[in-house]
Amino acid sequence: MITKEYLEEYKKKIGNYNFEIEKIKKQIMFEYKNASADSVVGSTTTKPYIKRNIGISGIDRKKIKRLENRQDLFEKKKNKLNKELKYKLDNLEDRMIADIIEKRYMEDLSWNKISNNMNFKEESGARKAFNRYFEKNKSCPFTSEK
Repeated sequence: MITKEYLEEYKKKIGNYNFEIEKIKKQIMFEYKNASADSVVGSTTTKPYIKRNIGISGIDRKKIKRLENRQDLFEKKKNKLNKELKYKLDNLEDRMIADIIEKRYMEDLSWNKISNNMNFKEESGARKAFNRYFEKNKSCPFTSEK
């Protein structure tokens, strides 16, 4: 059963995962931009042996791989959480409420946009329907209240 507490916890976790993913993406970009660069003095391998400077550069592939693995971990956690909510929404009998929850929590739309998309008469119609649903289902024995 979906509760308001579950949805708020979902929103907080998704926000944390998105923050971590963006932070890691920035770290990876920083690593690529700040590749190590140096130069060495050497000569050609054939005659005449001419002394010249040779530029070398590179990135820390192990560090980037660790960051990419960490990013994958957070993306998998985010996808798992999305699948869990989607499964719960698919099993929700009130399809209008399932639509409202999906738009609000998965698509991160405002109440006004949801109301407009679903053709409610007033801007707060979706929020009111959402609140009425959870007020009505508070007495449900399957609801876990804190």
